[in-house]
Amino acid sequence: MGQLTRGSVNPDSQILIECWDQAHNDVIGTAMVTIGELFSQKKEFEMNDHLKKTKRNYRNSGILIFEVEAVSAKSKEKPAINNVDVSKLQPNDIIKIVMHGRQIAKVDTLSESDPYFTVTRVDAANDVKTVIYTSEKIDNNPNPEWKSFNLNVSDVTGGNNNSWIVVEVWDENSLAKDVVIGSFTTNLGKLFSLGEYELVNLEEKKKKNYLNSGIVKIVSVDVIKETKRLQKDEVNALIKTLDMNDTLKIVLQGKNLEKLDLTSGSDPFLVISRLGTSGASMQVYRSEVVNNQSNPNWKPIEISVSALTGGSVNFDTSGLIFECLDHNSVLQSSLIGRSKISFSRFLEVNEIILTNEKKTSKKDYVNSGQIRIIDISVVKAKSTKSPRTVPRTVTKPAPPDLLQSLKKIKLSDSIKLTISTRQLERRDIQLESHAYFILYREDEDELLEIHKSEIIRNSPIPTWKFFNVKFDLLTEGSIHQKLLFEVYDDQESSELIGTVELEIKVWNTKDQFMDKLTQKHLQ
Repeated sequence: MGQLTRGSVNPDSQILIECWDQAHNDVIGTAMVTIGELFSQKKEFEMNDHLKKTKRNYRNSGILIFEVEAVSAKSKEKPAINNVDVSKLQPNDIIKIVMHGRQIAKVDTLSESDPYFTVTRVDAANDVKTVIYTSEKIDNNPNPEWKSFNLNVSDVTGGNNNSWIVVEVWDENSLAKDVVIGSFTTNLGKLFSLGEYELVNLEEKKKKNYLNSGIVKIVSVDVIKETKRLQKDEVNALIKTLDMNDTLKIVLQGKNLEKLDLTSGSDPFLVISRLGTSGASMQVYRSEVVNNQSNPNWKPIEISVSALTGGSVNFDTSGLIFECLDHNSVLQSSLIGRSKISFSRFLEVNEIILTNEKKTSKKDYVNSGQIRIIDISVVKAKSTKSPRTVPRTVTKPAPPDLLQSLKKIKLSDSIKLTISTRQLERRDIQLESHAYFILYREDEDELLEIHKSEIIRNSPIPTWKFFNVKFDLLTEGSIHQKLLFEVYDDQESSELIGTVELEIKVWNTKDQFMDKLTQKHLQ
């Protein structure tokens, strides 16, 4: 009201309203209205064109219709927007945002644009610009519905409440430089107000009749509160309840990953491997590739405790290796950084620091980025078992002559083994499994890796190459020693198909031993 009345509420104060034709840059008509008339019963006002008013039969240039409602002035206190009090957000809180485009301008000659967007933080104090997110591209679509994305509050503000955000929508070109379609500016508080933003292209804006380059709608903004990680005593309590068949649901996010590509951001993917007692590592998970992104949000991981620990109940020494790599469709993928951490420590920390050994000696090198541990939750196995329990195999007692023959084998002798499977479960819709197996000897508190086979691709009945193994390594001097076979599918990420556990004494060296693989962690 103050803008209309200059601070004095006078019912006789007049307001001039002009209605324009933007295409012809010409006034259609005008109306003079008083404040009193706005709040009176009169709601319709004639618009007149003074140049046409003298013409015969001229009546008016249209009718203005008003709907007037008084709104109380806002309090000076910072309001809670969209049920969120922005002032109470913590730096590590996560903002989940969904944005859709509408009527995105066409900049390609033969097709619609291929739009993607970037989010850039601009620090008001020094005008430093930092790209904090890049979306996926949606081909040939003027009305894109991009995937939801997560930003930390600290990424948005940079620790400075005066920072603002610039969202730029781009058209991707495979043969030429990407083109900016348009942009808009906002800040943390305005994001929670949702609503629509016009995309403006400063070059196009100079042209006559330019309106905008499209609309971006903020569909939803949600806050995921910072997850408080477990303390040491809480980790110890959790470990006591873990079963090897339990599944961990893990949400990980990359932060400030080093840019390795010259013309764009890295295309990062994550590999998790577990360390065996021999020091060798085995890949247990590989994520999807997130293109052109320094702060990727990978899909949630579901993986069994046994896959991460190798069956060892000593979680303080069960080692995990996290590697972040830059995908390259032509050349070999390049290492961004890696980190080694124990399983129990992984349950405690908020962040894993990635380093690249080849760069640690360089001056000013700090790290190659971080992996944020957003959330870890436990899904208990359907059946309750002790922490080291694996599916048991019911076997018939070995015949006496077999036990006698096994007893005659010297510990220094080698055994030649050939392993095969049949009716192997398919884990992919289009292909059979790419199967390999790992043979372990079960000791009291851990699994000792004895042999890892080659991969046989796309076969439901793989027969792996024979291998020789010392009898003492298998038995540790006892034919009652238990062995564990784990069979994996090596498509994108290694996924456990099933296991077999048995004692040495049930082996028949003259006939084939047959048993069923049992699923360990897949529901």
